[in-house]
Parts: sequence; structure tokens; C-alpha cells
Amino acid sequence: PASTDQLVRPQITGKSDGPLFTVRYTEGAAVGYKWFDLKGHKPLYAFGHGLSYTRFELGSLQASQAKAQVTVQFSVKNAGSRAGASVGQVYIRAPQSARWEAPRRLIGFDKLTLKPGETGTRTVKIDPRLLATFDESTGHWVIAPGAYEVQLGAGSDDIRATTQLSLAARRFTSAQARREPIGSVELEDTQHPLSRWRE
Repeated sequence: PASTDQLVRPQITGKSDGPLFTVRYTEGAAVGYKWFDLKGHKPLYAFGHGLSYTRFELGSLQASQAKAQVTVQFSVKNAGSRAGASVGQVYIRAPQSARWEAPRRLIGFDKLTLKPGETGTRTVKIDPRLLATFDESTGHWVIAPGAYEVQLGAGSDDIRATTQLSLAARRFTSAQARREPIGSVELEDTQHPLSRWRE
């Protein structure tokens, strides 16, 4: 944060002689860069901020959907005089009807190490569950239909390209939300560290 005024609870005092108070985490899932987006704050150092001895150009952003799979492709060019690495960050901004905890979510990223003048292309496959919101009335995770904005950036405050993607409504049962692979992680593998989050 740029100041204490941007904190979720800027008025919390230190320990006193009186009884300890209860801290209520009312921000829900809107933490980190999501909190700053939701409140319109400009942090001192945004999520994804980094320095380099060279300069990168990000672009050629494309987003497509085949059946249930969302795929994002982008390019990164090392436009400087030194070799270096850049992380292309893919965010998606949802329509208001999606009722997300914040205006957008980071849904993928990839790192490229490039020589001076070299251009690399990356394809990021998006797990559709990252676009869903839990519907308490039905007990399902749902994707709201509508126009979504796909953003490519070098940081949450440094968006270099955008494109539109139209998504249809989709619903996941609790079993689907838990048991299908997330990337290369199969949550039914009880030996995997992430398997404990199934409960």
C-alpha cells in the first residue's frame, strides 16, 4: 500500500490493557491486488511489479474458446540490449452479472527468458473453474454468461493489451469442482499436497 489509509483495517490499534478485540475479515476473497482494484487504490508497488536491465514489449493477445476450454495466446519481445526474463500476466475482467469479489482475477501467467531482439510466444490454457462464482442458492459454482475482457500485463497496474471473449453460462457440481484436474494437478490423488483441500 502507498499509505495506511489503503489498508483493509487502517484503524486497528495495538495491544492494550483491556480485553483483546475480535478482527473480522469482512473483505472476503478480495485480498491483495483484488482489494486495490475493488477500492480504486493505486498501491506503491502493484502486484507483479518488477525491475529489469532490459525492456519488454507484450502484445499479439488472442483469446479463444473451444468447448469448455479457454485458451489465451500472447507474445513477448525483448526490445532492449540485454538478455532478460519477463512474466506475462493474464487477467480477466468479468461483467457485473458475474458477481465476482473484485472487478478482475489473475487467471494465468508464463515466464519467458529472451535474448536481445528475440520474441517468444506463449499459450496459457485457463481452467474454467477460475471464472466461476459460488451460488449459495443452488450450491453450485457457476460462470455467468456475457462479455469478458482479457488483459495482458507486466503487472496488475501495467496492462499492455486487451481483447474480448464471450462466454456462455456454465454450472459445475461440487464433485466437478473438486475432482477434475486443475492444470496438471489431479485432486483425487490423495498423495498430492493439494488433495487435503478437497474436504
